[in-house]
Amino acid sequence: SAVATVSTSSILALHPLDEGKDAAAGAAELAGFAALATAAAEAGDSKRAAGLVSKGLRLWKREPRPLRDGVKARLEVALAQVYTDAGPQKRQKAKTLFGRVTMKTAPEDLDLAARQGLVRCHTLDGETALAEKAARDAAQTYPWADWPLAAQAHTLLEAAEKEEREREEMKAKGLGEGKELKTAGGGSDDAKALAARAKDLALQALGRDPSNPDNHLCLGSAYRLLGGSFWSDKAFAFDALLRAAKLDPSQPAPFALLGRWYASAQAPPDTTRASRCFRKALSLDPGHADAGQALASIYRATGQRVLLREVLRSATEANPGARWAWMQRARAA
Repeated sequence: SAVATVSTSSILALHPLDEGKDAAAGAAELAGFAALATAAAEAGDSKRAAGLVSKGLRLWKREPRPLRDGVKARLEVALAQVYTDAGPQKRQKAKTLFGRVTMKTAPEDLDLAARQGLVRCHTLDGETALAEKAARDAAQTYPWADWPLAAQAHTLLEAAEKEEREREEMKAKGLGEGKELKTAGGGSDDAKALAARAKDLALQALGRDPSNPDNHLCLGSAYRLLGGSFWSDKAFAFDALLRAAKLDPSQPAPFALLGRWYASAQAPPDTTRASRCFRKALSLDPGHADAGQALASIYRATGQRVLLREVLRSATEANPGARWAWMQRARAA
């Protein structure tokens, strides 16, 4: 999910309700928990991170109620963010914590973080309707914010990509064009209809914040699914993806999609530039499946067996669960 998240350290920052000496001392102690919890979360030790946050919650039980409630809500969001990526069971706890914060009169930054967290949890669990509803609610509550619109667009794009995969699988099996997808709104939309809705939302998000690379990525992804001139004309998908890559060159997705553009939007395909984009995406995320599979296809088609074996080896090392790479390694052996 491309929904933005607030860092654990910023969430754990003390809400300035008390300027007294005790509050200042407590803030310093809490900052220690923040630093340790952040380090543990970044190292993948969610259990230790959760323990540190829980200890912070216990520490602040003795503080005056206004200060205690403000800090408790921040610690709850921090704990929920740790739980979000710790598996389905922990993610259910994260949803409860995020939901609890949105029901309170919390500071705006905290409420936003909780709403973002809810959207991401529902998205990770494949709960498209709930993710879309949470994003719509956030858009109504914060009409100036761009991320709820982008979150809705990403949810629609994921549903469209799923529909696209299902249709391709059914066509490959000789079963025709496949079934229509029932969307959250109850209607029957195919991938292009979903992508058209996502495009409109992405354009609205860009109207609110044209400097956000995720909004440009979202728009480029929608243009790809719409196809036709939206994909082949440089003024649409290519331009949006290039802007996303320039605004945030640390993200692999824009480069992977630019590689796909060079490989499929032009005739003949520009495999040199496509390969360069796919390699850039893999340098940022060695386990990026789309870039890895696309680059492997190019190397296979051009007979570059040494490079093909290297891509497959890197893919399985980065992600031991990359079934596509293991299968291709077995065939290439």
